[in-house]
Amino acid sequence: MIIESVHMTSRAVKHVFKLRIAMSGLCNYRCVFCHNEGRGDEYKKQFLSLDEVRRICTAAYSTGIKSFTFTGGEPLSNPNAQEIIRAIRSEFPDAILKMTSNIVLLKDEDIEFIGNNLDRIRINFQSTNREDFKEIIGVDRLDKLYHLIDLIKQTDVHICLNYVYNELSQHLLPSIVEYADKNNLEMKVLEMIKYPYNLSFYTPIQNAKDYLEQVSYRHERDYQNDDIYYLRKGGKKIRLCYSHCNTNNGVDCRTLGELRVSPTMDIYHCLHDGGASISVTNDIAADAIREAILSIDEVKGSCPRYQPWRT
Repeated sequence: MIIESVHMTSRAVKHVFKLRIAMSGLCNYRCVFCHNEGRGDEYKKQFLSLDEVRRICTAAYSTGIKSFTFTGGEPLSNPNAQEIIRAIRSEFPDAILKMTSNIVLLKDEDIEFIGNNLDRIRINFQSTNREDFKEIIGVDRLDKLYHLIDLIKQTDVHICLNYVYNELSQHLLPSIVEYADKNNLEMKVLEMIKYPYNLSFYTPIQNAKDYLEQVSYRHERDYQNDDIYYLRKGGKKIRLCYSHCNTNNGVDCRTLGELRVSPTMDIYHCLHDGGASISVTNDIAADAIREAILSIDEVKGSCPRYQPWRT
């Protein structure tokens, strides 16, 4: 095990209670707001294997983490994605399994797999019309997205629409809220993470907050006092999610609430290069990974990498 960097400061943070596992560095979308576009081609060709995911989940589970989110890139671009998720479902039946995906790589016959193995699915949903969809996402897949959402609604999987608020999509928020209401779906409004190569698309999320307060009958902070939940008719929620990576001083950073595992088997809590990161070899045992997770869990601090473009 190689510990690459661990930053220590005095501010107390949340301890780890969930794990995001990027099973693939590749994505079939070309979203204008994506914060992975600065990654090199070699990263995008990386896929986690079943053995790697099994060892990571075994290690995390032994520390008390029972929430696993499969993500990417696009997790379904991993050719073994379904095999991996089935295995983790079987081996950790009481864990909460989630997937964040654009879902359009699914076939109709894959919906049974979704229903049998996932508790929650978060779907990348940026537009309700094809023209804007193609401009924001870079591909024409809206019709298939609608079709697959209709099929997943027939399962018991909890569906949440993930919508990233940005310059090109801000005018679409009312229509997406209307779609979520009509289909009885929960929704996340996410602030775009600022990076040098996507800054031209950034729009302050305050405008979305103002709109949601007008169309909702109640709002409340979540239990960690991070984000705001807006209650809609029918009891469904819209969650306003601030990008704490945009903070200047790290006071509102999520830091250790969630650990991330990259397709290259790096375990880290921060999207930025200066964050705590532990690289593990392909054959490292689960108990060694467990110690790595526990060592990151002891890190205290705010954002380790302030840059002027993040203001």
